[in-house]
Amino acid sequence: MRRMKVLALTPDAPLLLQLLAAETEGGLELVVEASLRGGLKRLHESAWSLVLVDSILDDEIVDVVERIATTGQRVVLLARSVSVELTLDALRRGVWDMLPFPIDATELRDIIARSKAADAAMGTIGR
Repeated sequence: MRRMKVLALTPDAPLLLQLLAAETEGGLELVVEASLRGGLKRLHESAWSLVLVDSILDDEIVDVVERIATTGQRVVLLARSVSVELTLDALRRGVWDMLPFPIDATELRDIIARSKAADAAMGTIGR
């Protein structure tokens, strides 16, 4: 099986690298893009198991999440300011899961594990 690939669109690369240190040592490939533009370019370079999108990158982040979800990628919204309205809107538009800031390492690892299990069940990596 190919290794799991995660694309993270966030200016907080050190945080994600710290939270996922054990997973990257275990074979997880984590690619971090600090800008939305750079991240959207990288989106089409590979089949990603997960795309983590930081809500700080765009005022209309749910539109961005929907655009990414329509490509068949699993999208996780890293929400800086969580509300019921944001959650429902994001779910309607294709977000696979949401994580509020500050990111809980256990919750992030759980999302990674669920995505890995979904890949294994489908016999694919990413889309």
